[in-house]
Amino acid sequence: LAAVVLATALSAALQLPVATLAQGNAATFAGGLAVLPTWAGVGALTAVPWTAATLRVIFPVAVSIAMISVLETLLASKVVAEQASNDGRASLGSNNRLLAGLAAGNVASAALGGFGGCGLIPQTLLNAQSGGRGALSAIGYAASMGGCVVL
Repeated sequence: LAAVVLATALSAALQLPVATLAQGNAATFAGGLAVLPTWAGVGALTAVPWTAATLRVIFPVAVSIAMISVLETLLASKVVAEQASNDGRASLGSNNRLLAGLAAGNVASAALGGFGGCGLIPQTLLNAQSGGRGALSAIGYAASMGGCVVL
């Protein structure tokens, strides 16, 4: 992080011609509901040439990203389950249900033009240590994060 701050300060001080993300699409950083994905992103799928060559490029990347997402989610689940058992609390649920929810959420996100996600260990631990015990706490966390992005 220090290197990013230093590089930014040097490029600004030396007035270097550095392209920024805002130059590509400034509306992305405007905030508000306009930055959220829409169903219009689904139409872009028809522009993709669904040939064997395309699938040979997309499939290995999709599987790799899915496996990383599953592993990170299962690790987060294990850490929280161990913490819950150490605190004398009951199990937090089935990993099969967890992964089914992850898959459904990622498919819905992709259909809206968004990016998939997974259960990250630091955020999951923060939620659990802050008193989160169920789906409502996860939904509240997601809504507050979304609010920070949109607003």
